[in-house]
Amino acid sequence: MALSKITTAGTLTTSGNIDVQGNEIILDADNDTSITADTDDQVDIKVGNVDKVKITGNGDISLGGNTPNTYSGYTTITVGGSASTAGTSIDFEDSSANRDFQVYARSEGLYLSGNDVIVETGDIVFAAAGKGICLGVTSNTDANTLDDYEEGTFTFGSNANIGFVSNSNVGKYTKIGRMVHLQYHIDISSVSSTNHFYMSGMPFPQDANDTNTLNGNSVSAVMFYNFDGYYAGAQVAANMENQSTNMYFYECYDAVNWLIVSNTRATSSTEMIISHTYFTST
Repeated sequence: MALSKITTAGTLTTSGNIDVQGNEIILDADNDTSITADTDDQVDIKVGNVDKVKITGNGDISLGGNTPNTYSGYTTITVGGSASTAGTSIDFEDSSANRDFQVYARSEGLYLSGNDVIVETGDIVFAAAGKGICLGVTSNTDANTLDDYEEGTFTFGSNANIGFVSNSNVGKYTKIGRMVHLQYHIDISSVSSTNHFYMSGMPFPQDANDTNTLNGNSVSAVMFYNFDGYYAGAQVAANMENQSTNMYFYECYDAVNWLIVSNTRATSSTEMIISHTYFTST
């Protein structure tokens, strides 16, 4: 027997099923809060005569009344705003209703509010290259975006007339944004001819000079041993310039012009220690 309507002021008890065949189960006195399944394989909860919760047969859930989003292989929770210009929020509270943390989304992005964000396991990984973290600003500003970090080792070389002690020509570097810091030890086993004395294969090229400037240059002091300088008491400096991965060496002494170092200054037991910082273009 099918009944068109059941109304009760008390408890409705049955030992079998109640088949409402897609009709609403009214929950409040003014008939505007209900549960219905008038869409196949979907449950809708209506509050104030407006759909607020939707649950699909795939387990997708919508809060706020929007249609649940579906993605192959995923179960989703869709949280809809109350208006086209409003965002959505998820609050995390303790047992005393004190809000510990809040996640809310608006058209411009996802916001985290409350206490610190703590990653217990795993790492924070961007899905695409070139993404970064904006530091010291409240909007996405390129000049304040840290978008690269890298550390590793590199193998350096030189001209054909310089030989290194076996396996000694390996340096290490760290790159933070556009800034590169490297350090390495030169240990020479043989040298000849009068070539310019330089090291090749730095991990990134020096950035370019801006128009009408020579600001694509970097320099650092060099610690050296058994090096026959042209000027007695001269300081040796390492230099990289304008989009090159080579590092050249210069002697500097008082008011005398700097002098590029050649192979003739080195010996078969020359050693140098370099700690150098420079900027690359990206």
